[in-house]
Amino acid sequence: MPMPTKNISQSERNKALIAMRFYRLHHPTGKADLVSTQNALSNLSFHLVKDAWRIQRNAIAFMFENVGQYDHARVIHEMKNPVSLPENRHLQKKKRGDCKRVLETEHSKIVHYILKRNKPNWALLAVLEVVRETGVRPCEIDKMTFNADNNSLDVISAKKTEDGLRGLDRTFYFDTGQFNTLTAAHEAWKQHKLLSGSDSTKAMKLLQDQLARVTKALFPRRKNRITLKSYRHQFGSNLKASGWSRQETAAAMGHQSVNSLSLYGNIRNASRLPEFSVSRTSVMNVRNTVLKTYKPCSDKLFLLTVHAK
Repeated sequence: MPMPTKNISQSERNKALIAMRFYRLHHPTGKADLVSTQNALSNLSFHLVKDAWRIQRNAIAFMFENVGQYDHARVIHEMKNPVSLPENRHLQKKKRGDCKRVLETEHSKIVHYILKRNKPNWALLAVLEVVRETGVRPCEIDKMTFNADNNSLDVISAKKTEDGLRGLDRTFYFDTGQFNTLTAAHEAWKQHKLLSGSDSTKAMKLLQDQLARVTKALFPRRKNRITLKSYRHQFGSNLKASGWSRQETAAAMGHQSVNSLSLYGNIRNASRLPEFSVSRTSVMNVRNTVLKTYKPCSDKLFLLTVHAK
């Protein structure tokens, strides 16, 4: 199939490239009809996770639309993933999970690998520094605010809801050296976003993909890859071993309630102590709701909580 020549968006261009790669692999002669395409796409489902297979299907449908074969495009769009069928689910390729810890030796290897490249990815190093030292979600990096008057960092929660029941804005305080390092790292992130010509989400995805390539090269046999989220898990582990109260730990993680602490970190995985403090206001905004027990009542389970006064 020919590459689209009309003016297309970046998203459409990505679909076209994916489809062209599919046809080169499965139809190297360039001759492909609807049935052979369906067969190749069906067979591919046993080698890809569901999201990856869906991307392939949508890309192929786009190519059919591009050449005016709208009926073919509709048929492809309506294809169901064969491994989603009840009798085939056991054959589905499992999606890799996030590793929930980052050893200091592993972090050092990642940094060294990036630095030894001919063109080190400074933006990736900068983002790794930010998430390692602050535990922020990747989508929160763009809305950080630094205040040099008191070496503080304000983070707007990406999980915050209008009813105030989820997500917590928080303020960190650092010593001057660490504050300056994080400020420079954040500037490197903003420069990367500017040069990429993308919005925050796409610019961050570029760095996440680069990190995936780095960790695959360094740790090829690992089932669970180190991701930016892995650093957040490690951050939670370090906090749990620091001796901080549950309220302080929840505030640093950006949680509205101490109940959410179970989602991140394991005290046995701690590797270093935090080098910052969190504002009293942030801590005071945490709901001190402690999970006590479950009791059966009329065949239902009711969560009993205790609220601090």
